[in-house]
Amino acid sequence: MNSLVSIERSREFFPADKLLNISATSSVGDHCTATDTYTDYLRFWQTSPLQPGHVVVIALPNTIDVLHMFFAVLNSGLVPALIAPTTPAERFGQIIEDFQAAALVKSSLRIDGIPHGPGARAELIGRWSVLIFDAPRMPSTRPGEVIITTSGTSASFSSGCVHRFESLQANGLRHAHSIGLRKEDRVLVNLPLYYSTALVAQAIATLTLDAQLVISGPPFLLPQYTRDIAAHRITVSSLTPVLLRQINACEPSGLPPGLRVLSVGGDHVPAEQVQRCLQANPQLELYLTYGITEAG
Repeated sequence: MNSLVSIERSREFFPADKLLNISATSSVGDHCTATDTYTDYLRFWQTSPLQPGHVVVIALPNTIDVLHMFFAVLNSGLVPALIAPTTPAERFGQIIEDFQAAALVKSSLRIDGIPHGPGARAELIGRWSVLIFDAPRMPSTRPGEVIITTSGTSASFSSGCVHRFESLQANGLRHAHSIGLRKEDRVLVNLPLYYSTALVAQAIATLTLDAQLVISGPPFLLPQYTRDIAAHRITVSSLTPVLLRQINACEPSGLPPGLRVLSVGGDHVPAEQVQRCLQANPQLELYLTYGITEAG
C-alpha cells in the first residue's frame, strides 16, 4: 500500500467525538455507547483485507449501532451504503453485484440465500454478522464517498448515487439552516436511516452542529411517538405526509408543547392537512419539503 492510500485509509472524515451526541428511545432498546461500539467497529474495518474505496453494504435496523457502523466504515477509508434490513435475500445478491460491494453487514446473515464465491467468509462484529467476499474486484469508488440508494433499489435494478461525504454534509447543513436547527435542539429520528432525509438532513446535520440526536422506530406508533417527544424533550422532528394525516386524525389536541419544528416531506401535503396541523399546534414551525434536494 503506497503512502497516499495509507493517508486516505487513516483519515477521519467525521470526528468520532460527535457520536457522543447520539442517544436512543426505549422503543429501540439500544444502550450502547460510542466508545464501546464505534471503536470496535473501526478496529475491525481498519484491519480487514478490504482495500480503500471498497463498498460495504450495511443492512441494519434503526439503532445507535447503525450510525456507529456507518462512520466506522467511512473513517476506515471504505464506502458505506445503507439499505433496508428487510431487503429480501434474493435482492442482496443483485445489490452486492450492482454496487460492486466487498462486504455485507446484516443482523441475521443466511449465507446460503446470498450469492457469493467459494472463498467468502462470515465473521461477527459485535452483535452483527459480516460477509466478506473473496477477492473482490478493485473498487471504482474512493475513500470519503458514500452510496445513497434511490427508489430504484426496490425494483429489478439496484440504483444508488455516489456522493462525497463533504457534499452530503453541506447539503444537510443547508437543510438545517433552512429550518433553524440550533445546537441546543434535540432531534428525533423515527424515519429509516437508510433514506437520505433521515441520514443526511437529520443525522449528519444534527451531529455536525453538535445538537442531540435521538433515534427511534420504525415502525411508527403514534402513542410511542408522542411519548418519545415528551420523555426526550424533543424540539425537532420529521414526518411523511401519511404520518401527518395519522397525527391530525388521532391527536386533535395537538403534539407535546416542547416540539418547536416539524418538517414534512417525501410527497405532496394537501393544504387542508397543513391547516389542521397548524390549528392544533399554534406554537409549531411547520416546514414542507419534498426531498433532501429540495430541502437544501
